[in-house]
Amino acid sequence: MNTSGGRRMTWLPFQALRVARNWRGSDDRGAIAVEFALVSPVLFLLAFGVMIASLQLAVAQAVGYTAAEAARATVVGMTPAERQTLATDRANQVMTSFQPLLDPADMQVTYASLNARRSQVTVAYDLSSVRILSFNQFLGLNPSAAGSETVTRQFEVANGGY
Repeated sequence: MNTSGGRRMTWLPFQALRVARNWRGSDDRGAIAVEFALVSPVLFLLAFGVMIASLQLAVAQAVGYTAAEAARATVVGMTPAERQTLATDRANQVMTSFQPLLDPADMQVTYASLNARRSQVTVAYDLSSVRILSFNQFLGLNPSAAGSETVTRQFEVANGGY
């Protein structure tokens, strides 16, 4: 019987664990590296997925804005040929403002007269020139919402006049 100063000492389970831990040592140096090795691929994949999805959204917004601006520019044109020229020129101006992200050379602008009062401008952008989107195959993402290599946006506007 262990007595110390007239008191009986009892060993509780947590005290036994503390003694065992001190006996074998508490060397946890490699545990953090192993945990990082297990978690980091998932975190990096998630981060790249968010960046690529954000880039796709930015491209889609830029193409939509370009189509809207090109359609607005056609309002002052008198003939379909003049409206096509106005739409193309304005689309090139707008797309140039997105120059680090998008290249105006990869864009196609089409003007169509729907009837005597309405016209439509379609802007199509080829995504194959956006290099970072080549990671989509690695992540299993589609290049655009339609699953194609081209982002297409249309904008309809009333022709000038009353």
